Amino acid sequence: MKKGMFILFILLLILIPIVNSATVINECSNLNTANTIYELSNTVNSTGTCMNITSDDITLDCKGFNLNYSSSSYGYGINATGIHNFYKKL
Repeated sequence: MKKGMFILFILLLILIPIVNSATVINECSNLNTANTIYELSNTVNSTGTCMNITSDDITLDCKGFNLNYSSSSYGYGINATGIHNFYKKL
């Protein structure tokens, strides 16, 4: 019986999806909460730098959207100077 319960437990772990809560953003922003996944909900535009990463351990998931930046001044699409463990997904 214990073996059957163990197998059932393993199947439940496999079948139950892990909920990964993300912070949805729809404009250029300062991403400043460590251990957070940020997701774009649309293409974003900026006249200078678009995304400033100011904490470690951040993921930016672009979900296929674009970052349009430096349209009228110098800047970066993503500025993560001095940050550790920053990940970008296209």
